[in-house]
Amino acid sequence: MKKAFNLMDYLMSSGSRISKIREWQKAQGVYVPTFLVADIATRCNLNCPGCYKRWIQVDSSERLLSVNEWDSIFRQAEQLGVRFIFFTGGEPFLNKKVLERAGCYSNIWFGVFTSGTLLDEENLKFLSDHRNLVPVLCLESCSDIDLARMGRGSLLYGSLMRTMESLAAKDLIYGVSVGLTKGNRARVSQQSFLRELYRRKCNAVVYIEYEPDEVNKNHLLLSLEERNVFEQELADRQNEFDEMLLSSFNRDGKVVYKLRTEGEPMVHITASGLMKPRWNKQIEGINIREHTLKNILSQPMFEGIGREVWTEEDTELKESV
Repeated sequence: MKKAFNLMDYLMSSGSRISKIREWQKAQGVYVPTFLVADIATRCNLNCPGCYKRWIQVDSSERLLSVNEWDSIFRQAEQLGVRFIFFTGGEPFLNKKVLERAGCYSNIWFGVFTSGTLLDEENLKFLSDHRNLVPVLCLESCSDIDLARMGRGSLLYGSLMRTMESLAAKDLIYGVSVGLTKGNRARVSQQSFLRELYRRKCNAVVYIEYEPDEVNKNHLLLSLEERNVFEQELADRQNEFDEMLLSSFNRDGKVVYKLRTEGEPMVHITASGLMKPRWNKQIEGINIREHTLKNILSQPMFEGIGREVWTEEDTELKESV
């Protein structure tokens, strides 16, 4: 089984070179994030409760980014040293031309958040030919599947299980995303939950902290104390399941995982081209059609981006433990 998207090998082999690119950019006043979140789709073939799609605010009069515009963004991101781009939607496989362009940028890992319902033989072969595109199946956040109860009552359970089997049979790296709430926090961090995913050759689990779209659903929010407890549990589970990468996207707009326990800030590009720090949802953002990616990242609003996730010093530490 491949270890955690081959993330450790990737970071150790490319970290030094990319770190130097990022540090040089930072010295020029350009704050390059490790992670970009890109809304490449606004449509979906499903309509699931709890889906991220509800946060994609696109007016019918707004012009969505074209395939060529996304291609330009990927090229600029690669040159600046961006290492991971997460594709969200909507269903990204409904915008496959963008995925095809992304497949050409082998220096970037693309996490494709998907329901998995469109992963037929043709798309599985496409993923096999473009190994830098990693499907992330929307497990609980998309269909409220409870693996501890074997998903009884979920219409998508059978489809997702078959998709996992197909991905594993073709030796494809894949992950799952789990919507994290006050109600399921204890269950989805249990050994039994992760063991079932591990058995299905899942390479990564991404927990996405719940963010309500209605005031009366605030009871599902994690408190700060509960979040801290969960992140400690996640670190403990990572030691137990070292062949799966365990990470969380918290409501502060940061990625938290073993290599960067204090959280790595994410930057967000909307379907209509607005770019902004994910940790500051109140600002309108800057239109990427009117500026280069480098120019936007030099703006003061992005100063919250810290140092590289993985530096040469970190590599030496990793090799010594």
